[in-house]
Amino acid sequence: MWPSRIFQSLSLRMPARFSYPTVAPLPESTEFDRWLASELDQLRIIQGHETAEPSFVSSSSYMSCEWVSRAMKVAVGTQKRAVEVIKGACCREEDGGVINGYLDYVIELLDACNGLRERTESTRRYVELVSSILRCLRAEQGPTHAALERARSMLGSLERAWRGWTELDPWNSGFRKIGERMDRSRACRRELEEALHASKSTALFACRTLSVSLSFKSNRRVVGTQGSQLGSCSTSLDELQNEVKAEVEKRRTGGGPLLNELRPVASAAQTLRELLLRRLENDDSRRELRSTVETLSRSCHELEQGIKRLEGRVNKLYRSLISVRVALLDILSGY
Repeated sequence: MWPSRIFQSLSLRMPARFSYPTVAPLPESTEFDRWLASELDQLRIIQGHETAEPSFVSSSSYMSCEWVSRAMKVAVGTQKRAVEVIKGACCREEDGGVINGYLDYVIELLDACNGLRERTESTRRYVELVSSILRCLRAEQGPTHAALERARSMLGSLERAWRGWTELDPWNSGFRKIGERMDRSRACRRELEEALHASKSTALFACRTLSVSLSFKSNRRVVGTQGSQLGSCSTSLDELQNEVKAEVEKRRTGGGPLLNELRPVASAAQTLRELLLRRLENDDSRRELRSTVETLSRSCHELEQGIKRLEGRVNKLYRSLISVRVALLDILSGY
């Protein structure tokens, strides 16, 4: 199941706490809330520049492999912290409703992770096919006629793979009720509610962003989540996702894949295909072919390394969501 079929439809709206006519103040922030707000703020890219964190050396874009990998890392860390809170939470039997609702939701997030595995695997196969094409064209004295013919044939396969991704319609509304069911429930313990909301919202945001970034289709969108007024981490997530959505909208006008490292591969592959459809009869055309092959080779290497990191993050998120589920099941078994 493609992950976007889940992401498009899941609702994260939770009723804001207020009384009329006097608005109740937000409760004092917890250590969990302050930690998550700080992590989310560090992910933000301000005025076209990275945050001040020394280790953040990627290009200033929410659509780079490094940035998406860092967003996935924050989601994984949130799950681990949520498990600690869940294990220490003082729960009552009436909390079982919200726990059961979230257990259902975790199943859908696990399905989404499996869908992301398929998406990253498809991207890896795409890179492998491009690499195979490049091997056909790297002869020192220039590619033979047979090698050129084989490369043309393989580029046709690459084009069909592109068309398959482009025509795929991943949107589905089949999981909206699960999200709404949890949103209508209220945990009796603020710590438990905070942990579940953070677990849910960060995992969904990271997965949606990765799914959209690996799409070849220009009309994919990062569907926003709405904060639950639990604390500053909700505000930080709202601000971050608005900035990501703004970058996605800008890129939609250009078409093509959204991920930084995927764009040059797709562009160079298209240039190579056009070159091979012509006759390479002079030195200029052969030099252009060599230059395109070198460019495509560098781009493929960068994309391959980025996809490996993303695959690792998806696997870690999957395992951490299972840990959340196990912790919640332990609570229910104790009633």
